[in-house]
Amino acid sequence: MITPTERKELIALAADNRLLASKALERAKVLRESLYAILRAEALETNAPPDEVKTVQKAVSESLRRRALCEADGVFFWGWANDSSLEAVWLRVALSAASFLAGRQLRRSVRECPGPNCGWLFLDTSKAGRRRWCSDESCGSRSRVRRFRARI
Repeated sequence: MITPTERKELIALAADNRLLASKALERAKVLRESLYAILRAEALETNAPPDEVKTVQKAVSESLRRRALCEADGVFFWGWANDSSLEAVWLRVALSAASFLAGRQLRRSVRECPGPNCGWLFLDTSKAGRRRWCSDESCGSRSRVRRFRARI
């Protein structure tokens, strides 16, 4: 999402502008929670909460306003009009999320881990489309241990 140089610049900018950094972080958290609600609805095959959809739509609109057609060495590419903004990261996440949500095929492979106290969402990219756990090493392993102990 950001280059190592942009990362350094954003860290320095955040250190110099604590209030702006705090506001950008809060907006990122709001976006994260809205995306979680939308994707969880997808995983549960229900409609996304309208307020959460509006939140993401606003973030995407703001992100699109900051996109710019850039050119370097005769090559054109999509870039950002204000890369040094503290909001650069969450704006890029918003646009990436919009692309993901618009791609219906991948969207339908969003699953919610059934592990106790987990709640993670993951993409099921398995061949059969039947992956169950966010991580086989954590939730999947714990489930197998519980089943094994229940048998003995």
